[in-house]
Amino acid sequence: MNQLSSYQKLNWHRFGVNLDVDFNKLTKQQFLEVGKIFLNELLVVCRNQTLSSRKFASICYSWGFPQIFNPSDYYEDNSNEKKTIQKIGLNNIPGLVKICNYKDEDDDYLGILSDNELAWHTDCSGVLNPKEVIALYAKEVGLNNHTDFIECVTPYEKLTNEDRKLVDSLHYIHLYNDKSVPEYANSNRTHLQVLYSSEISNEQIKIPLIITSPRGYRGFRYNCKSFIKFVGKNDKESAELKQWIESLLFKEENIYTHFWKPGDLVFMDQTVLLHRRRPQNFDKRLLYRIHFDVSKLLLHNISNR
Repeated sequence: MNQLSSYQKLNWHRFGVNLDVDFNKLTKQQFLEVGKIFLNELLVVCRNQTLSSRKFASICYSWGFPQIFNPSDYYEDNSNEKKTIQKIGLNNIPGLVKICNYKDEDDDYLGILSDNELAWHTDCSGVLNPKEVIALYAKEVGLNNHTDFIECVTPYEKLTNEDRKLVDSLHYIHLYNDKSVPEYANSNRTHLQVLYSSEISNEQIKIPLIITSPRGYRGFRYNCKSFIKFVGKNDKESAELKQWIESLLFKEENIYTHFWKPGDLVFMDQTVLLHRRRPQNFDKRLLYRIHFDVSKLLLHNISNR
């Protein structure tokens, strides 16, 4: 277990670590120990991994249960949609989806979220109780592939008691529209339904501004691109509050940028940690992605108290 204590903080940020382990040499019990580190740190980066898709999935499944897209919930199966589902990775391994900018001979993307900018958000942002983790494993990446992160615990804790009471009371209306998803998804029903099921909601929903992580950290859960207005506030009040909150969160000093390399395995919190993708040109990009909960981790922690 000594190898699991070998980690370094990311750029001197309060949360986030580089963890020096080889997942092919860890036991299931040690996967859970990595999970404990994740609960404390919100962001765990493990470089130089060599994982099959099934090994990647087994690591995630040791922590909890995946978010699964069921096509039959949205439309009747037909051969074309089955073909698309197989391409983007939703067929053989529960919960696994590919983030990929490659196309096949039919000019179809082989994964979701293939291009374009993604503004600050958490995934499953149209869900009141989201699954808490996303794991990404980089199979192939080119130069300048990056993801930005902001932890939203420290900005909350720096507030005065009065301001903390204010944000604790706030809920906002969340709604995505056609402009909120990558352009290619709007012309492909399967891709769009995957996004709606695992990422976003195309119906209005009231989201609390402040949420608590599994570890007990309280912080902002703010999806700026889907924001409509604050509940009980007029347009002027909502705009002023929105501007103030963004001034607290979106500071360059708060951002950690991860530059992807092949073999990177990253676990990121989906409660009080925001991420984004700035505009970038991808020459290569293939990531495996699983969105899952931490129910097994929490049971493990309880049983070991």
